[in-house]
Amino acid sequence: MQQATILDTNSLQDTGGFERILDEYGLSYFSQGYYLQVGEITRVQGWILHVSGIFSQITDLLKTVIPALVSAKVTFKIPANTEIADHLLAGMLGYVNLAKIVCIYPESDEEAVRLAEELIVLLSQFKGPDIPTDIHLGAILYTRYGSFNPIIKTDAEGNQQKHIYNQEGQLVPDEYAIPFMLPKGIAWPFESIRKFNVPSQTGYLNDRIKIMSVLKPDVKGRVIKGMYMKSWFQAKKCIVKEGRKNMCSDLKGRDIRDRLEWQLKLHNDLCNDVPIPKIIDCFRENDDLYLAMEFIDGVSLDERIRSIYDGHSWMELPLSSRLTLLDHLTDVVKVIQQLHQKQYIHRDIAPENFIIDKKGKLYVIDLELTYSGRLKYPLPSFGIGTYGFFAPEQLNMETPATTEDIYELGALMIVFFTCLSPLKFELNALDRLREDLYFFIGDDLIATLITDCLNPVPEQRPPLFAISAAVSKYRSRLLQLSGEPALYIEFGTSKDVLKPVIMEGLAALTSGLMSAENGVWISRTQQINQNIGNPQASCSIYPGLYEGVSGVLYMLSGIKQSGIELNNHVQQYYQHNLEYLRKRYSKDITNIPAGLYTGSAGIAMMVASGIQCGLIRKDEENTSWMQSCLDREPAGYDLVNGAAGQGRAIIQCMPYLPEAFANNKLGEITSLLYIHQDKNGAWAACIPGERRNVIMSGLSQGVGGIAYFLLHVAEHFNDNQARSSAANALGWLQKNAHKKDKAYIWCTDTITREMDLWVHNGIAGIALVFIRAFEVLQDPVYQRMAEGALANYPDYITHRNHSYTWGISGLGEVYLEAWRVFKDDKWKQRADWIAGSLIHLKKRHEQGCYWLADAMDIFPTADLMTGNSGIINFLVRNEKPGGFGYLF
Repeated sequence: MQQATILDTNSLQDTGGFERILDEYGLSYFSQGYYLQVGEITRVQGWILHVSGIFSQITDLLKTVIPALVSAKVTFKIPANTEIADHLLAGMLGYVNLAKIVCIYPESDEEAVRLAEELIVLLSQFKGPDIPTDIHLGAILYTRYGSFNPIIKTDAEGNQQKHIYNQEGQLVPDEYAIPFMLPKGIAWPFESIRKFNVPSQTGYLNDRIKIMSVLKPDVKGRVIKGMYMKSWFQAKKCIVKEGRKNMCSDLKGRDIRDRLEWQLKLHNDLCNDVPIPKIIDCFRENDDLYLAMEFIDGVSLDERIRSIYDGHSWMELPLSSRLTLLDHLTDVVKVIQQLHQKQYIHRDIAPENFIIDKKGKLYVIDLELTYSGRLKYPLPSFGIGTYGFFAPEQLNMETPATTEDIYELGALMIVFFTCLSPLKFELNALDRLREDLYFFIGDDLIATLITDCLNPVPEQRPPLFAISAAVSKYRSRLLQLSGEPALYIEFGTSKDVLKPVIMEGLAALTSGLMSAENGVWISRTQQINQNIGNPQASCSIYPGLYEGVSGVLYMLSGIKQSGIELNNHVQQYYQHNLEYLRKRYSKDITNIPAGLYTGSAGIAMMVASGIQCGLIRKDEENTSWMQSCLDREPAGYDLVNGAAGQGRAIIQCMPYLPEAFANNKLGEITSLLYIHQDKNGAWAACIPGERRNVIMSGLSQGVGGIAYFLLHVAEHFNDNQARSSAANALGWLQKNAHKKDKAYIWCTDTITREMDLWVHNGIAGIALVFIRAFEVLQDPVYQRMAEGALANYPDYITHRNHSYTWGISGLGEVYLEAWRVFKDDKWKQRADWIAGSLIHLKKRHEQGCYWLADAMDIFPTADLMTGNSGIINFLVRNEKPGGFGYLF
């Protein structure tokens, strides 16, 4: 994580701003993060009071509590608008911010106690969920000891943390422990209200269910794997759904507990007609509701689909695999038919809500959003379904109809036939959607069927029996074909196709879609100690190359250097963001790390690239800026934060730096790497702070990245020592490779023994290192190692992450490097398939197109390594293969 600027509230959609309430009381206020703040915070730390709430009561709550706070002359914050309040209550702005609707900053412990006593009485009629970082005082009032106006410190890896003073006056991190722990030396001032105690964790629920593991962390309640102890001699595995009090509370005041109670009734009614787990128990504990059901030994439908695909496309799959997927789809359709016959509408047909047991039987495991047409209950229905799957009419709170399930089946069929999320596709343009689906499926019948299901007009969607018949017809046709996959490959990656997509991508990048209100590019807020799996809507501004403003500027410089002309609007956006960085990071660079990915070395590399292409002036000011960015001590040895990354930036910047400075600094860095290289060719403890000796293997944080840098030194300066050191590092990688059929695989490090496929710390990054090694050292063994690494990937890969670091764009760049160096057209063909996939996965924006790069993205970002800039960079390289080389 790197230093962030949290976005002002006016950069988010203003849906029901709470300024009007503050205006009613004649209060002065200003934006502070996601809140509106009244008063000035003068203390570094102390006892903060937090008021929880539910959505339906927020306006009344604020009008009740604000007069008391004004009377007490205490500083406080409230959410800027209803959208932010909703996000806070849903955990979408970080678990540590969950349900913190009003934040109060008393001037003393005595004032905190007096105010708490008053607020507990005042708020007794209101409801709200628990605040996990705090101690409950009473009613909906909570407290924790922590930062008011914290000291911000940034560590070597760019992680930005709030700090407070301990009892010795030393700065320590504000930990946000869950459950809250009283800091050493801090007295509990609320004895008149309640004794301080932390609820004990017994490891049991209802004294009968032993908690074995948490399968799904969620703010509304966990999904727990447990052991149901019927007696000391009778026990069986179970799954427990937890519903936390007042979570997911709607405008009717109904919360997640109401949904689980409804699910209990549904199970009792449907258990003889629909394949669902049996209910074992339902009980309340600490006002939370728990629904225990039998354990189905299997995997989620989504996991099953992904395991069958294993990275391949539908058209590459053997016939047996395609038939298995069609059988599972048929089972889903049958389940929905059974529900409809009982006059139930499921309303949340997503792959995570079904499970496949070891015998291949499908079960429905989540019914809480189901609507009964017979009972006309619940009305209004319980919320909306899974993002990307729910029918658009759910947003309008219309009375549910069976056509909702048809839409969701269409979305689910996208997963069945492409292994991609429907979120990746442009669902609002049906003709284009049909073409996009045809690219991945190669069958017009299925592409048309899915498109028809996703028609925004409910009445125009096909009935269930027509879906069942179409799937059955397609299955029969497959059986008539040979057992070999019938590949339909039409990449559509000619320059005539690619160039407009690139320009549309640049237009969206500079349209404001991925920017804050101030026109600066945003990133997803990087969460530390995130204890939930819920989608996050929090966004921040970062300066870095990996994620942040520098990375986007670096990409734009590179593509301009390749010969793509940037129009005036794009150049103005470039200069505006460059000025943002200059104002904040040219005078004092010490408040961010020194590294390449998240720190000052990355900024220097961006400036040099801008000078090279003519977007930044070559003058004394910019030379001084680069020099100050690079005149710092590296943290470790790797490419991300350490010496290798800093050295790579120096090589890029050398034409614009004082010669003596550049040579001396590069000499210090290479000497540091030579001295600390082990006899085995590796560098131990590549991650500073690890207790045990760790050797990372990959490009960004390991031996591969250091070797990659040394190969640059060897080539650039004809340096034999760098050549020898790189060869030794490559030898370590060779010795630590594991042969699997014709492929080579590597573990990410020497401790966890985990494997990763992608550029950042995985096999694709190591392949890139060996490609570069062959180019520089001309040893054919390195070509064999590179091609062995790339043998891990299917010819026509399908993957849900499209980013540079963790997905197919980065792999596509490695393919382009293999094609450039090895002169083998099969690598260009693989890159073309990825480019074609991205063309058919672009999403429309009024001023261009964009991609949801990450598998969990709910909004696009401009970032280089995890967002749209990396995708655009790959497409440009594919369109102009000789225009410019690999990013670093």
